[in-house]
Order: sequence, then C-alpha cells, then structure tokens
Amino acid sequence: MDGMYRFPDGNGFDGQVCLTMALDPLFRHGTAAYVDDPGLRYRRILLPAAAYLAGLGNARAIVYTYILINLGFLYLGTWWMGKLAVLCGRRAAWGWMFLMIPCVLISLDRQTVDMALTALALGAMYAWQTRRWRMLFVLLVLVCLVRETGIIIAGGFSLALLFQQRWRYAGLCALAATPFLAWTWIVGLYFPPMLREWLTTDPYGWTIHAMLHPASLPFSAGIQRWYIASIYWRSEGS
Repeated sequence: MDGMYRFPDGNGFDGQVCLTMALDPLFRHGTAAYVDDPGLRYRRILLPAAAYLAGLGNARAIVYTYILINLGFLYLGTWWMGKLAVLCGRRAAWGWMFLMIPCVLISLDRQTVDMALTALALGAMYAWQTRRWRMLFVLLVLVCLVRETGIIIAGGFSLALLFQQRWRYAGLCALAATPFLAWTWIVGLYFPPMLREWLTTDPYGWTIHAMLHPASLPFSAGIQRWYIASIYWRSEGS
C-alpha cells in the first residue's frame, strides 16, 4: 500500500479502492482499513476477486491482471453491442459505440467497475434476445456481483419474463441474485451495515453546476460540457 499514489487533497477513487480489495478479497490481511465504507465496497467483489485469481494472489501481478480484466470487459462490451446491432439489422461495426457510453470512458480512465457492469448487461440482453437462458442466468449472477445495482437489472429481466408468462425463466432470473445475497451476508458479518442517505437534498446538483460552469478543457464547448457533466454524474452515483 505504501507505493500507491494518491492525488493531493483527495481520498482516492473507486478504481484505487477496487485494486486495494483485489489485494485482499477475503479481508484477511487488514487492507479493509484502507477502504472507505468496506461494507458497501466489498459487495462489489467480481473484478477484485477475478484479478486476485488471475494473479494467483501475487500482489505485483494483481496490479496488471486487474487492468487486463477490465480491458477484457471492454472487448466483451464492444462484441456484445455489435451482436445486438446485427440483431437489429445494423452492421456489427456499431459495436464500437460501446466506447461512447460515459461510464465506459470513465472506467478506462479510473478503472472503475461500471464498464464491466455495462458489458455484462449488454451480454444479458443478447442472451435474452437469442433465448439463451443458461447464458442469461450466468451473466445475471455476474452482473449482481459486479455492483449491487445489478439486482435492478436481474429484476428487470425477471419482470419482463413474467409479463411474457415465462414463469420458469422469470424464476431463474430472480435466483441469479442468490450468490450476491449470500456474499452480502458474509460481508455483513465482518462489516455491519450502515444507514446511508441514498437521495441527496440536492440531487444532481454537481451535474447541473458542471453544465452551467464547465471547467476549461482543450475541447469544443459541446464536448467539454458533456465530458464534465459525465464526470460529475459519476461522482454523485458512486
């Protein structure tokens, strides 16, 4: 941890926290003390655990495996978006639009988990469109383990299948959240849950301020406003 750089007057960022978790995914060596709100952060275990396993527990290797795995989700997200474009009658080259999603650009810069969440969500949509139910189940399990908001995605698929009267598959999608719930229970044994304010008194205030008063960047006015707004939107959603 001594060799990790932190910007002056900053508490770090999500990617730094995830890398810290990757060095100790089972919180056995005390690194959770370096994680802000470990009860929340450790629920987002998929990327840290995958980096730890790929690096065989070697701290020096984990730094690189974490980045490589995140780049792997860049490939998967682009590939699945291209597949969905083909299903919609478009060229597969439209898959490169995956790079236009704000959280993808931010994840490439800050190594956050949101690119993996988005890529897996696209894969789940492709599996649903092509009626690959086993693939859908596996991807929804992973979506939930990437970030707790993945439960909303799994719930959405389950609800859609209920409307289609596909009772069996709707139940399968609901069960996809079970591994996440089990892991959340384990995390809660070590880090008691805390009550937190989910809705701020001024929701998206930073985003509105950034759009009205953007920072000076070497881009055109339109791109500059979009870029700054996406950063502040991500900051409020963390």
